[in-house]
Amino acid sequence: MGYRAAAQTAAALEALALSPPEWTEYLALRNARVQKVAGAGPLLQVKSSQKEIQESGSHELVRKSRESTSETELEENLTGMIAATGLPSAFYSWTRVPGQEGFQVDLEARPNHELLLRPELFYQISNGDVNRFTLRLEGAGIPQDAYKSRYLAAMSIGYDPGARFEYYQPFDGSSYFIAPGMLVQRTHMLQLNGPTRLDNTRDRFAGTVYFGIGTWRNTQFRVGATGGFDDYSERITRDNVTARSTLFVNPEIVWTINNQDSGELPTKGTRINGASGWSFREHSYPYLQADGDHFWPVSKSTSVFALGNIGSSFGRKLTFYDQFTTGGLTSLDAYRYQEFHANTLLMSGAGIMYRGLRPETAGIRPFFASWYEAGRLDLGSQGWRTAQSVSLGVFTPTPMGLTGLVVSFNEHGQARFRLSLGSFWNRP
Repeated sequence: MGYRAAAQTAAALEALALSPPEWTEYLALRNARVQKVAGAGPLLQVKSSQKEIQESGSHELVRKSRESTSETELEENLTGMIAATGLPSAFYSWTRVPGQEGFQVDLEARPNHELLLRPELFYQISNGDVNRFTLRLEGAGIPQDAYKSRYLAAMSIGYDPGARFEYYQPFDGSSYFIAPGMLVQRTHMLQLNGPTRLDNTRDRFAGTVYFGIGTWRNTQFRVGATGGFDDYSERITRDNVTARSTLFVNPEIVWTINNQDSGELPTKGTRINGASGWSFREHSYPYLQADGDHFWPVSKSTSVFALGNIGSSFGRKLTFYDQFTTGGLTSLDAYRYQEFHANTLLMSGAGIMYRGLRPETAGIRPFFASWYEAGRLDLGSQGWRTAQSVSLGVFTPTPMGLTGLVVSFNEHGQARFRLSLGSFWNRP
């Protein structure tokens, strides 16, 4: 229809037409006015209506951008910055100032103070085992003008109640920070002898202070100390070492690596948490403790994984309350919770997870996992022991977290059934 209308008014349109040379000249003049953004250039300015955010953001971005940055690099830096700071958004543009041109970044202001809360529920039932219920509430308070600093808190109600608080303060947009805090925690320590179970507790009242590097999303390294008082419910003697309530100071290094795609049940990525130091107390000892797992996706619906755990006092005998414990969910599942108390433990395992049953019309979408674990344990006067466990589990997501049923067998063929609700892999 358009072509027909133009043909009907061809004579009138012909009077408005430009000759080919005139059209070429017109295009050249028009293109000369187009402002093109260079693929790379210097970062000239970082702007924000909030002074602290502008200064810290400018220092961080200038440091990461160096003398010149590309659009791809700048977008990656801004994505990480927004994730770490919790700011609403950030924008960039190409700008010109007298004698120079480059990128300008505008950081959107945080409109008010922020309070972030995340509840978690955990409950498990197993034959002949202690039933553990935990309601955990984690929170972060972010002042309106804060860049990356925030108040952190974690509270637990149930089997091991407690509360921990920390103020996290980076230094002026750098990757270094200081984090003072305090904690109050009750931890149940079980003595198992056949069907007999004795329940002891350790109440810890402590303060903490750490200096560290790593304000990123995936990695953090800390150096500092935890100091306070451990109150034991009973004096227990093992291997001529008596546990008495005591003051303590634990200077240590702590590290965290976590790039997994889920905090409940990952499909890919690595997680390693660990600490090493020296505990100065009535019965002092060095220690190393670390655990982690890695997931490899081998297809759209299947992942294989490896896991490991180490705890060591480097040959020194520990009191009952300081020994490393294992047994329970994803920690030699075929055994009861805290069935083993060891001066040193070395554990590793591997497994496979299948998520293929995902019908869109189903209200419940189960997936399956199977894994094997083996541990080598220094039980003091009882000598070294090897323990093994193989497990098969079926799980389904629910509004309260993962619900799972696990059956496990130890090296003697004894079976254990376990029903869990809430977090599974990264459990309380």
